[in-house]
Formats: sequence, structure tokens, C-alpha cells
Amino acid sequence: MNWQYTSLSTALVEAQTGIWGAPPLENDTDHPVLRSTNIHEGALVLDDIAMRQVTKKAAERYQLRNGDILITTSSGSERLIGKNAFFEQPSDGRQYLFSNFTLRCRPNSKVVSPRYLFYFLNSTKAKAELIRIQSTTSGLRNLNVSLYLLQQIPIPPQSEQKRIVEILDQADTVRKLRNEADANTEQVLPAMFNKMFGDPAINPYDWPVVEMAEVIADTRNGLYKPVTFYGSGITILKMYNIKNGALDLSRIDQIRLDQSELESYSLQPGDILLNRVNTPELVGKCAVITEELGPAVFESKNIRVRIVPDLSTPEYISYYLNCPFGRRSLQTGVKHAIGMATINNTDLRQVQVPLPPISMQSQWSSLVRDFRANVANQRESRNAINNIFTLLLQRAFTGELTAKWREAHMTELLLEMELQEKALRGANA
Repeated sequence: MNWQYTSLSTALVEAQTGIWGAPPLENDTDHPVLRSTNIHEGALVLDDIAMRQVTKKAAERYQLRNGDILITTSSGSERLIGKNAFFEQPSDGRQYLFSNFTLRCRPNSKVVSPRYLFYFLNSTKAKAELIRIQSTTSGLRNLNVSLYLLQQIPIPPQSEQKRIVEILDQADTVRKLRNEADANTEQVLPAMFNKMFGDPAINPYDWPVVEMAEVIADTRNGLYKPVTFYGSGITILKMYNIKNGALDLSRIDQIRLDQSELESYSLQPGDILLNRVNTPELVGKCAVITEELGPAVFESKNIRVRIVPDLSTPEYISYYLNCPFGRRSLQTGVKHAIGMATINNTDLRQVQVPLPPISMQSQWSSLVRDFRANVANQRESRNAINNIFTLLLQRAFTGELTAKWREAHMTELLLEMELQEKALRGANA
């Protein structure tokens, strides 16, 4: 039994771009307007909502309803074009609208289940079509809505759509639980640090406070050399390789260097790599180099910091500079320019740091290394779950996922397909 196909536009009641409205007046004409920034990994994040002044008539026209799919049509980054989220009315009872840089797709429930369509638009098949559309148009940062709506959607019978959604919802729940557990894990280190050393903002144990210059053995700015070679070379770390107080190696560049450059800019386990130039909120962020990295160098927007081993540990100093109080201390030496900020070696050396006994710092370092190892295991688990979910998505829209179920329900499905064909003819009329 072959599934029917139809265009995305035929599977919708409507597809409409949104509204921005006027600045809020803080009265009953203000409405929450969802933007592309509220769409994150297939879900809506409602912790940064724009309030805009909109007339009652416009609010009714642009109101989101349960089952609507919100799609990004314009962004400063082409990789974000087409990202989408499924709308379910929050419990706050507010009337949510959507911005002019997004597209509201309202599925025709007689033709396609809203959840089924949402999953399809996040499948590898739909993403490949999105790439094709962008590669054949000049506006790489704007979605060609006309072409987008022409893409073909597989339309199984409604009961099979329901079965596909049940399986994918179960898998998605596991994936979300894994992400929530990982998010909770990130709260462990701050609690451990405050328990061992006290809140650095008040220094309750009266640890001696010294300038960073006393614990720094050596600093060096990174390599200023354009990366003209990608591939088989040595790893070069950049400012985006520092994330959440640790190395993020999901994106790695490589470069070929002569021996003198390798010797001058090589990183060693225990080095601290710090963002010397970045956006104001990210400048000064740092991470400790671990043995797992292997041979590597670093670019000019970073500073390599080496710590005097008898006085402090890199894990303690790195965590202090990343914690809220350490960030505030460091920011006093930051120079700001339009959209960017910098800190130099001299200003870094003047940052004040409380200095507990080296034995306590060493204990902290062991805890951090064990914690990071656990996080790495969690990351592998998360990646495995995400890979399984991606595979299920792929199989769902080729018919493989429900093949055995389909065989067991063939009689009912054939009848459904007849009714479905009539619904599709009606939608095309």
C-alpha cells in the first residue's frame, strides 16, 4: 500500500506571516508576540517574550491556536531558517501572537495530524528539501515561502499518522528527560563550590585575597595567523571552543604550522584558555585544557594562562573566573567597543581572587575532573538518544516505522484511504 502525497499548502488551512505591532502601552492592547528567538530545538521557550501593542481585530487574526506550527522565515543566520515549533496554549491564559519574521502554518486536521506534520517538517527529508530551496534562491537568510509550501508531504491514513505520532512522542519524551537531567547536572558545580569555599562574594572563611599575578606563572596571547588550511593538520582552538566552563570540541578547525610556531603556541594539559576578545557577556570565559584534547594550539582571540602549581590549581582559578562574582571582578578590567570587548594580560593579572589552601583546591580539582567525566558520559548518552530519535524520524516517513502495524490493519487502512482521497480532493478544490 502506497501513501498518498500532497503539497504542504494543500495540507494546511492557512499559512500566514505575522505581525509586530507598536511599542507596548502597558494596557489591555499589549499582547505577547513570539519571535524566532523563542523557537529552540523544536520547542517554544517563553522566558523572553516581546510585548507589543496590537488592535483587538489584529490580535484575533494573528492569534496562535493549539496545533499551529510556527516557522522562522528570516534570520541573521541561514542555519536558523526553517526552524520550527509546535504551539500548545500555555496555562497562563494569555493570547499569543507571532511576529512578522515567522510563518504560522495551521494544518487541515481532515488531511493531516498537526503533530504528524510537525515531526515531518523536522525530519531529514524535509530538512534536505529546505537546503535545496535555499541553494536555488539568492536570499539565503529569508525563506522562500512559495517554494516551501510546494514541498510534497507523505499522507498516510489518519490512524497510521496517529500511530507514528505515538511512537515519536514516546521517543521525544525520553530525549527531553535526558536534556532536563543534563540541565540539572549543571547546577551541581556551583553548589559544590559554595559548600567547600563559601560564596566568594562575601568570603565567609576569610581566605587571603591576592591578585591573579601571584598565581600566574605565564600568559601568552594566541596565534595571529589566518586559517587558510582545513583538514589534516593540528587542532587550533578558537573562542567558540569555550562553553559552559569547559572545552566544546563539536567544531574543530585545523592548521599547518612550522616547528617554532608549534613550540610557541602549544597547549598543555592544565593550561587555562581564556577568551581575550569576544562579546561583552563572553569575554573572559575560560576552560581548562585536558589530556583528551591531544596536540593543539590557540588563536589570537584567546589567552593561555599557566598557574603556579604550588599556589593554586587551574580548575579552581578557571571556575572562579567563570562564576558570577569572578566574572564581575574580571569585568572591571574589560575594555568595551561596539559589540565586542577585550581584556589584556595586565588587567587579567590585577583581578582579585580568594586563595584557599592548596590542599582544598586540589580536592576541588579532583571533584571537577570526576564531574567532567560524568558530563562526558551523559553527553554520549544524549547523543545516542538523539541519534535514535533521528533514525526514527527517518523511518517514520519512509513507511518502515509502521510497516508491521500497517500489515495488521490493512483492511481498515484501505477504507481510510478512500475517505482520505475525498478529503484531499476537497482541499484541492
